[in-house]
Amino acid sequence: MANIKRIAAASLKVGMYISELNHRWIPRTNMRRHGPILQRDVIDQIIALGVEQVYIDADLGLDCAEAEAVGDGPLARDRSVSLQSDALKLMDRVMVSVKTGSSIPVQQVEDMADGIVGSLTSDHNAMLCVTRLRDKDRYLLEHSFNVAVLMGILARSMSFDGDDLHQLVTGALLHDIGKVRIADDILHKPGRLLDDEWEEMKRHVDYGCQVLDATAGISGVIRDICSQHHERIDGTGYPRGLSDTALSMHGRMAAIVDVYDAITADRVYHRGMAPTLAMKKLHQWSEKHLDRELVYQFIRCMSIYPAGSLVALDNDRLAIVLEANTREHDKPLVEVIYSRKNRQYLVPQTLDLSRPGVDTRIARAVEARDYGINLADFI
Repeated sequence: MANIKRIAAASLKVGMYISELNHRWIPRTNMRRHGPILQRDVIDQIIALGVEQVYIDADLGLDCAEAEAVGDGPLARDRSVSLQSDALKLMDRVMVSVKTGSSIPVQQVEDMADGIVGSLTSDHNAMLCVTRLRDKDRYLLEHSFNVAVLMGILARSMSFDGDDLHQLVTGALLHDIGKVRIADDILHKPGRLLDDEWEEMKRHVDYGCQVLDATAGISGVIRDICSQHHERIDGTGYPRGLSDTALSMHGRMAAIVDVYDAITADRVYHRGMAPTLAMKKLHQWSEKHLDRELVYQFIRCMSIYPAGSLVALDNDRLAIVLEANTREHDKPLVEVIYSRKNRQYLVPQTLDLSRPGVDTRIARAVEARDYGINLADFI
């Protein structure tokens, strides 16, 4: 691991190497977000931006006697982005294997599940932020990863641990594996599916169960998640129309996290909704379709303003939620990044809305695309 250290901007010297870690203060027009400081005027420009602290790599440049240990937050976010990248590559390989008739590399999937659980234990807010990084052309891969993260968060809040937690996250990674057997012209159709196309799309659950049944080492928990994530409490789901007590706890949990990620994602035929609105939808659907107590538990552990959400503050500025506040949902830790009044980016400033004396409040949740903001520049 790189020897990353945090120092005061005033302590910068020519010969130090600025790390890409926690680079959100760097103007978006800059192509380079890391590198050696070769001239004094670079330091002057950094200080002129109002930056108080920066991160340096002491292995690639001069060290600093006044350096502080790097906090877990930026490191956790960096690790989470790397984990997501590895997970998407793995799931791509898994789906190619299944599509070509090969078996699922179960051990690799289980190792990835362990990695997700470990990252959630370290900093689940960082993992949640990463699930907000979307690319509609990679929906199936990102959805598998995101559902695994959300399942892990919900399961940990319900005191699942050890092998039980591991199986739940593994099952979430594989819950949509049957979609690899759906024809691409149906799976990626940019418009509404015809009736016969929809019937074929629903068969992805059965296809997934067939794949799992042919794979050694698949537990009942993993199969439940695959077979029941589209079933509903009132029997209106598919493929078997199971209801109430016929549904396992694992299937009920999977239904909630699957729906939440699906409705918050941009797809070729669907504009994702803000997390706050998605929570309201889950609450509405808990009247009939979803397990009410589990929906309440999901909302409690995620908060109505989950990490990675973009919110408008009452001072006409926009901020990204860094850490949800599960006790006072409207007072999370945020990073202020944008002035709506001036329509320009700001030097990011971390603000804890729960601290005494802080009178700034959240006005509402907003969508990054409405302001041309790319969350990947800040997460």
